Amino acid sequence: MTVKKLSSTEITFVNNSLEAAIRIGLVFLLLFLCFDILKPFLLPLLWGIIIAVASHPLFKSLKGKLGGKNGLAATVFTLIALTIIIAPATVLSTTLFTSVEKIATELQNGKLIIPPPPSNIADWPVIGKDLHSSWTLFSQNLEQAVQKFGPQLSSAGNWVFDHMKSAGAGVLQFIISIIIAGVLHASAKGSKQFIENLSVRLAGDSGLLYCQLSGKLIQSVTLGILGVAIIQAILAGLGFMAAGVPAAGLWAFIVLFLGVIQVGPMIIILPIAIYMLGELNTLPGIVFFIYSLAVALIDNFLKPVLLSRGIDAPMVVVFLGAIGGFISFGIIGLFVGAILLVLGWVLLMAWVHSDSEVMAETALEEAQESK
Repeated sequence: MTVKKLSSTEITFVNNSLEAAIRIGLVFLLLFLCFDILKPFLLPLLWGIIIAVASHPLFKSLKGKLGGKNGLAATVFTLIALTIIIAPATVLSTTLFTSVEKIATELQNGKLIIPPPPSNIADWPVIGKDLHSSWTLFSQNLEQAVQKFGPQLSSAGNWVFDHMKSAGAGVLQFIISIIIAGVLHASAKGSKQFIENLSVRLAGDSGLLYCQLSGKLIQSVTLGILGVAIIQAILAGLGFMAAGVPAAGLWAFIVLFLGVIQVGPMIIILPIAIYMLGELNTLPGIVFFIYSLAVALIDNFLKPVLLSRGIDAPMVVVFLGAIGGFISFGIIGLFVGAILLVLGWVLLMAWVHSDSEVMAETALEEAQESK
């Protein structure tokens, strides 16, 4: 059996291939290790970049008023942003924890009073009779109801506790993200140049166009969708607290959630406003009702103002991004997921559309040449 000897060209090819494989493997190993190290900070880092991009026009205006001092403007921006986020989050979280603790204490001492259900609930289709029966049991004999629904109540309590912890971690991630955004603003020129160079490196001549499109899209989605939802949640939460609504922080978070997924907070604000209209005195009840309706409808006025350009993505993309992000990453994923999925969708459509135009132009030129 004769063994064929490799030629010098083949030996060179094998050596070069082996060397390239080793280099690629080392690069991927380095990338994996870097990713593993940064994984705990990846979500706050993404959100910090999004905040920096979305707030860049505001930062430039602040910088101009502070005499063009970049570091001072970044510091002032960070302090203002932290105050805007931390103050309402702390107040609403405190009311939420207090309400949950009060309910748990009263339940443990047997002093929790649950009002009887409205009679028309029994007429609801499918769930009406069971819901009315269970609600009546809780209002008449709480101890027996707890024994009957113990496993369900335990699971619900664990779910609430886990999401309360997630909300606390989310606030901490928000704080870290704002600090990252401030650092990026402090080195805005260098950060912008790096992102543009990276985009050109990845996408060639179209990289700069995609980079500009991404920046405009992030500003549009952040201000027009997430910004409006945050404003509504803060205003609703403050109104709930002023009116004495139980668990105001929880309802404010639901308002935020519904605003981000584009369902709208009216379905939760209106029932609360109607309920408090009966609980409060006449004048405070009317004032709270009008205030609540104004908060629920404010997005109709804010969105046209804050959306500087149309969002070239279906609302279902925003919905899926928000839901998926929230399930995967918690409260901060509610925002990051929506923006990233919309960004991915729009860039994909831009790439497909651009490629289609190139193919069409090429086919047209070939057809003209054949004539």
